[in-house]
This record gives sequence, structure tokens and C-alpha cells, in this order.
Amino acid sequence: MSRYSVYIIPEPFKEIKNLPGNIRQRVRKTISELADNPRPHNSKQLNISDFEEELWQLRLDNWRIVYVIT
Repeated sequence: MSRYSVYIIPEPFKEIKNLPGNIRQRVRKTISELADNPRPHNSKQLNISDFEEELWQLRLDNWRIVYVIT
């Protein structure tokens, strides 16, 4: 199975660094797992008409990870 590359743009990367420790670790783990499975069962595809790429959302408690699959 191929592994995807995961890129985090600078602004969200800074936000991740400022999260509480337990949430920060869970967010990092979840994001790294997206490299193996970019469409996990608990993710949801977002339909935004102005956006050409596949936009997905993944909930982690009160936090949302929004990402693009190209």
C-alpha cells in the first residue's frame, strides 16, 4: 500500500504547538495516520463548490482537522 505525504502549512503548525499536551499528541498522531489512510471511517468529505480539490474533515473531540487530498 502506498503512503501519502502529509504537509502542514505554517499557521496551523503553530496552532498545533500551542494546544494542550494531551490534545497536541492526539492531533499529531491523527495527522500522521492520514499518511496511511487519508479517508478514515470517521472522516467526512466536505462539499464546497468553489474548491476544486477533495476537502475532508476529521473530528477529534471538540477539534476539527480539515485537510485536502490531491
